[in-house]
Amino acid sequence: MQLPQSLIDELLAEALARPDEEICGLIGGPDFNHLEKVYPVENIAENRRCRFTMDPKGQVHAMRRIRESGNQWLAIYHSHPNGPAYPSEIDMEQCAYPDLLYLIVAPRQPVSRQVRCFALRDHRPSELLLKIV
Repeated sequence: MQLPQSLIDELLAEALARPDEEICGLIGGPDFNHLEKVYPVENIAENRRCRFTMDPKGQVHAMRRIRESGNQWLAIYHSHPNGPAYPSEIDMEQCAYPDLLYLIVAPRQPVSRQVRCFALRDHRPSELLLKIV
């Protein structure tokens, strides 16, 4: 799967701008091999330090913007401010869209481990190789 460096930079900048809470949003693109655009959505979770819940209106707005751009909704992203870029048990339990990809941003991890991508099917994560272009 290809990710533009600009998309990685945008995800990391958003996470670093809110270092003590999880950020979240959607990612669109033409197909699952080409994720192209980030659509941030406000995190309305009660405890944003270790959870994310997308604002429903913001999520619908982002979905509409993706559709209007001619792209598809391909992925959900969120951050783990203090943990690894790996799905937590809560992430697995709350996986509502198993056909989408899940990107996890961990800005405090080594550069090669800051953004990772997973398919979350049957409550088991499968990591996908990212090619930064």
